[in-house]
Amino acid sequence: MIYNSTGIFISLCFLVLLLVTYFFNLKPKFLLPAKYFNQNKRILFKIVNLVLAFSIVLLPLDLQFVSDKKIITEKILPVQIMFDVSISMAADDIKPSRYDAAKTALLKLIQTLDGYNISLIAFSGIPFIYIPFSTDTNAIISKFEDTNLGDFPPTEDFIGTAIGDALLLGIKNLDKACSAHRCGVRLQDPEYPGIIILITDGDSNKGYDPIQVLSIIQKKKVPVFALGVGASDYLIGYDKWGSPVQTSINIPLLQEVTKQTGGEFYRVLQESNFDEFFGYLKDVIKAQEKQKIENQYIVLNQYLLATMGICVMFLLYIKMRQISLPRT
Repeated sequence: MIYNSTGIFISLCFLVLLLVTYFFNLKPKFLLPAKYFNQNKRILFKIVNLVLAFSIVLLPLDLQFVSDKKIITEKILPVQIMFDVSISMAADDIKPSRYDAAKTALLKLIQTLDGYNISLIAFSGIPFIYIPFSTDTNAIISKFEDTNLGDFPPTEDFIGTAIGDALLLGIKNLDKACSAHRCGVRLQDPEYPGIIILITDGDSNKGYDPIQVLSIIQKKKVPVFALGVGASDYLIGYDKWGSPVQTSINIPLLQEVTKQTGGEFYRVLQESNFDEFFGYLKDVIKAQEKQKIENQYIVLNQYLLATMGICVMFLLYIKMRQISLPRT
């Protein structure tokens, strides 16, 4: 049973007022407590017993009353980040490097999304879940801060850029976050199944064609926001035969992926571009927040137990007074 705190408060005030009025009318006797107590011990005994019985009856009802209202913000949009960690991200056309500039800006974005359900997939030739979905923002930041491009060595399996495979893994990972409770997050609203943030500086040259994956993403209604990082045909070194190695970014492909999924494409040519676009993404994500009002309750049982304890002590006191006071 739940009651409003206002009604309870008024009732208690009214009860106190009655008691004060009662004792005020008995002021002459009240000034002689020993004599008054001795003469009216039966009345007091009955009153205390009545209060005790009343408390015992109310205790099983588990009474509560509304003490306050609290606005709860539901951060319902899971965020799937997909981060290109291929060797070309070491290019320094964006200082200090494409990878470091993207990482720094991404950490700032994650900090502004405190409490959101976030996952990070790292990919080059193959994608893998580097940080599973979690609402522990501090843990995500701590792990990501300690990550360096050297942690992803360009072995044979990792050579290349598998954008299609990364998108497919990302949408599967989002499905898990949206279909079950993970890390304390409730079931997601199907109207907002999630968002994918794709950060890459290359072309899809391995695995599934991203265009083939689009139908799955469209069915899930997940928008893809892509950042094309760095300049095209930027020299990053030479191969073992002395031929120049240059970066190659497929801008038309990224534009098509974002267009077909309802997201947006953004070109990043300098460090400040990351902050500009991530600032926009933060607003997009937070726009999906929902607020609800929850009542805060106070359980009366603790007060009833205290009242019962006082009554029992008072009854013992009355019994002791009956023994110690002379009869009149």
